[in-house]
Amino acid sequence: MITTMRSVLYCQDVWRALSFWQFYFAAKLVDQVPLSDTEKSFVLQLTGGAELALMPKSFLPDEATKLADTAPALMFFCAAATFTQLHGELPGAGDINESGDTQAFSFVDPDGHAFVLATRG
Repeated sequence: MITTMRSVLYCQDVWRALSFWQFYFAAKLVDQVPLSDTEKSFVLQLTGGAELALMPKSFLPDEATKLADTAPALMFFCAAATFTQLHGELPGAGDINESGDTQAFSFVDPDGHAFVLATRG
């Protein structure tokens, strides 16, 4: 049984990405992985079972650079109060759309990864 879902985001600046996710989403830093003497990746916990790994693009081998340009299709769900707060705070947050009992808007992180934040009810 799957207990954790970890998405890897390839970032130009892992420190900037770390700040973004910690500031707006109160993501908890759960691991730092040394990749070389000067590079490291960070693992953030968003909820009990959802994690983001922030990996520097510069560390990818040439043959894997295509992976760095793929866009994750992730939709995060949160409480209504958090949804409203983040819609007002996230830079460039999209318009709120409604579908049934779900409200959602898009946002982009500092490296241009697109996400959707939603709430139900």
